[in-house]
Amino acid sequence: MIKFDIKNRFTGNVQFTAEIDCDENRPEISKRWLAADWALENGIDLSGADLRAIRFSRQDLRGIDLSGADLRFAVLYCSSLRGANLSGADLREADLASVEFCDANLSGADLRGAYFLGTDFRGANLTGAKRDKRKNRKAVAS
Repeated sequence: MIKFDIKNRFTGNVQFTAEIDCDENRPEISKRWLAADWALENGIDLSGADLRAIRFSRQDLRGIDLSGADLRFAVLYCSSLRGANLSGADLREADLASVEFCDANLSGADLRGAYFLGTDFRGANLTGAKRDKRKNRKAVAS
């Protein structure tokens, strides 16, 4: 077991320290994935956290607070974020294919370059969200 710090994306301060089971020499991205999983299992507040390139594929994240989190390049494929708070989150270039964002708060989120094939935004608050319109980024309309 090793300890790995996840920092707040705004302050740079340690937001939480996860106890993860991995080799000390493992790449930082792998440690970040394990720390994010540890945080979910332990009910840790992830709002504002630096979670770049994490993988939360096929997870039930209903109602989670990821407001202000840095989720650039994250893989959230086939996850449920129904009713989640992602206001102000940075989701640029994230894989959001088949993600359920029904009734989620994505106000002010940055969705530019994200992959949306099959993504469900019904009832989601997208006020002030930054998004681009490209082919093959089809989503169920909000």
